[in-house]
Amino acid sequence: MINNFQNLLDVACKELGNFELRLFVYAVANGGNVVISKKTMCKLTGTGINNVNKQLTKLDFKGMAELDVIEGTVFTLRILEQAIGGQDYE
Repeated sequence: MINNFQNLLDVACKELGNFELRLFVYAVANGGNVVISKKTMCKLTGTGINNVNKQLTKLDFKGMAELDVIEGTVFTLRILEQAIGGQDYE
């Protein structure tokens, strides 16, 4: 499990942009499946709502995570199983 975790973060650091990486690490640190709002995204990335909206239009987790809208400004972010070698993260 530790090796999978290290490999996961190593690949994420190399493949993801700053915005995606911050959200990805937040999801990893909170069990791999989180509910996240745009307000929280602003705090995590240190940017304003306009930048978050802009980043969300071009978001690309490179198949490592998935962001789905729940309602309005609330989303679910989950680490995908294939990103961690086909094993459940939790």
